[in-house]
Amino acid sequence: MKKSLKKVVKIGITIIILIVLGIIGYFTWNFIEVNMAKQKEMEKDETPPNLEIKDLTLTQGKSYNVYSFLENCSFLRIKSLNSN
Repeated sequence: MKKSLKKVVKIGITIIILIVLGIIGYFTWNFIEVNMAKQKEMEKDETPPNLEIKDLTLTQGKSYNVYSFLENCSFLRIKSLNSN
């Protein structure tokens, strides 16, 4: 009788341990899935870039270096190269 009672207790403890591990595993997996979905949602760039187009005039005879020209003209429309 004692052997069968010990066997039932071992089986019961094993079942409880498996249930606890299963619950911990499920909630860990669910936590990771929810946080990964939030992270992917935050990484999405749903707002289009704001591109501002300005007219730019260059005066003839004035010297420009390439760096300042690119810094001031990037993403800008050049109106005229020979305006006074």
